[in-house]
Amino acid sequence: MKVVNCIQKNYSILKNVEEDKLVFTIRQVIHDQNITDDEIMRSWRAVKISMEQKRKRSELSVYEDEYSILSKDENENEDNFSSYTATIPQKYRPYFEQIAVVDRLTVTQAFTGFTRITRNEANSVAISQYPKPWLPAVELTGEGIFIRFNKDKIAEWRNAHSSRYKRMKKAMDDSEFINESFSETYVMLHTFAHLFIREISNVCGYSAASIREKIYSELGDKNEVKMCGVLIYVSSSDSDSSLGGLISVADNEDVFERIMDSMLERASWCSGDPLCISATKQGYKNLNYAACHDCTLLPETSCESFNCFLDRASIAGLPDNPDLGFFN
Repeated sequence: MKVVNCIQKNYSILKNVEEDKLVFTIRQVIHDQNITDDEIMRSWRAVKISMEQKRKRSELSVYEDEYSILSKDENENEDNFSSYTATIPQKYRPYFEQIAVVDRLTVTQAFTGFTRITRNEANSVAISQYPKPWLPAVELTGEGIFIRFNKDKIAEWRNAHSSRYKRMKKAMDDSEFINESFSETYVMLHTFAHLFIREISNVCGYSAASIREKIYSELGDKNEVKMCGVLIYVSSSDSDSSLGGLISVADNEDVFERIMDSMLERASWCSGDPLCISATKQGYKNLNYAACHDCTLLPETSCESFNCFLDRASIAGLPDNPDLGFFN
C-alpha cells in the first residue's frame, strides 16, 4: 500500500512528529488528498508496531488495507495500482455492492520456507541455515476483477445457514490446517471464486491455472460482516498478464451477466451428483463438502487454501433445500 510504504521509508523522521500533526505531515509526503485520515492513522499504527516491536504486520491487517483501497470508486494515484468501478448487471445488484476493474496490479511474492507432507506453516523449514534480514522475492504485474458482496445479504444468508458448517469447523480444528479467516462467509466466497474462475477462463483467454484468487472475509467482535469480497487476478513477470482479458469481462455489463448466468447453471449440476452435492466429507482432511474435480476444484496454483473450505451448495443450494444457495 502506498501509505505504508511511505511511512516505512520516512519512519525515522515521522516518529518525532507530534501525534496531532501526523496526519497532515504524512499527507504532505504522499501528495494524495483522496486518502482518508482513518487510513493514514491505521497505517501509521501498523507500521509503528512493526518497527518498534520488530514484529511483522499480521496478514489480516494487510488484507484490511487492501480491501479498503479496492473498495474505493477509483484509484488513479496509487503507485503500481489502478482501479475503477464498473456497472453491476441489474439482475445481480441485490447480491453485489461493487464490481471494480483493476487495470494495473503489482504482486510481490516472497519465498519464506517450505513444508513436506503436512500443510502446517508452523512446521515450515527455513530457507537458510542462518537468519537473514531479507527474503528472495519477485515483483509481478497483472490485472484483475474485485467483487464486493452485499453485507446485508451476506448476514441474512449466514444467520439462516450457519449451523451447516459446524462439522467443517470441527474438521479444521482436528487437522493441522488452520484458516484464521474461516467462517460460513469464507466458504461461500471461496466457492464463488472457484466457480467464477472456472467459468471466466473459458471467456477471458487465460487458463484456469494462470488465474488466482484472494478472499477478503472477516467478522467483527459483534459477529457482523466487516469484509466480504473476492479478487480474481492474473500476474506474471512479463506482459502476458496485461493483455486485458479480465478487464474486458468486468468492463462489459452484458458479458459479466452471461458469465454469472452460466456459472450458476453449471454449479447446479455435477457429473458426480447426487454423491457430490450431498457429500459433507470430501477433500483433504474432510475440509470440503460438495466440491470435486468435476465441478469446483482448481489447480493448486490458483487457490489460496489448497482446495479446501469449499461447498458448491452454498452457491447453488441443495435439491431439497434450494434456499441454501446464496444466489437462490
